[in-house]
Amino acid sequence: MFLNIKLYVKFSFVILFVIGCSTNKGGYKNADEVSNRLVGMTISELVSIMGAPTNSIDLGEGGKSITFEGFTGGPTGGTCRISLVVKGGIVTSANVFSSDRSFISFPMGGCESLIKQLK
Repeated sequence: MFLNIKLYVKFSFVILFVIGCSTNKGGYKNADEVSNRLVGMTISELVSIMGAPTNSIDLGEGGKSITFEGFTGGPTGGTCRISLVVKGGIVTSANVFSSDRSFISFPMGGCESLIKQLK
């Protein structure tokens, strides 16, 4: 019986540790939620939240394709790519890709460095 209690306490500690390590700081559950939040934002808002873009391509007729790439290290990280189409200074479409390194980083752990300030 005493052994069962010790195992239960250790198991509970491990579960709480894993939950505490989760990287979903912005509260986003999937890429679609992040995409929906980004659409309608201005370029200046994006730069203040995510920093300078990694790549920017002029699409003509006032349109731009802007890409943000990020990497979060450690077991709770991964890689992230956010591609945006901007017209008239406003985001009209967004595509978010997060490659989480492990189950601990799920969901959107790879994008932590880019979206942690996105509310």
